[in-house]
Amino acid sequence: MKPKIKPSSSRSASSDHEAAAVGLAEARAHVQPDDALGVARAKAFIQAHVAEPMRLPQVAAAAGLSSASFRRIFRAATGLTAAQFLFDLRVKRAKTLLADFSIPLSEVRKVAGFGSLSQLTRRFHRAAGMSPQQYRTAAQQQRLQRRGEAPSGNRAAPPAKQRTTEENFPQLCGGTRAAGSPPTRCLPRWPRQGE
Repeated sequence: MKPKIKPSSSRSASSDHEAAAVGLAEARAHVQPDDALGVARAKAFIQAHVAEPMRLPQVAAAAGLSSASFRRIFRAATGLTAAQFLFDLRVKRAKTLLADFSIPLSEVRKVAGFGSLSQLTRRFHRAAGMSPQQYRTAAQQQRLQRRGEAPSGNRAAPPAKQRTTEENFPQLCGGTRAAGSPPTRCLPRWPRQGE
């Protein structure tokens, strides 16, 4: 006997996404006061322990909810998973720390709560659209522009090569030439043996 196959729905994929968005908005509207208190406690716990490794059951226990209920209620109230909320906080902390140029990247990683430099770089790039080092450089340039200074990493352009003329020959070549002879390019004078 063949299994019965349900007929496909006539709804399109876009209407499914719209229905999911409406469902999420309705779920946010129906968060109970006790649930909102649990979400607030969870947010406070995450913020207080942002630099520490944490697991969902720890956060759910701090909220006074089971893991499954916490996951559903937190997502309905904030629109984010607890992990997304945690990484957003860590990236914000990393941005603040990166603005201080004396803190090495490895220390930023530890204080912000990332497990490794690669995790910091990956999550930071995903959130900010640039690497931590690029962010630090951009922050430094903005700070210097606000003060009206030139960035320290950019050296002043070297002076343009001057063309040798009769007037500047003594300054450029450090010598004299016979009167009436055309100015020539200065060539270095190599020391002779015994000099």
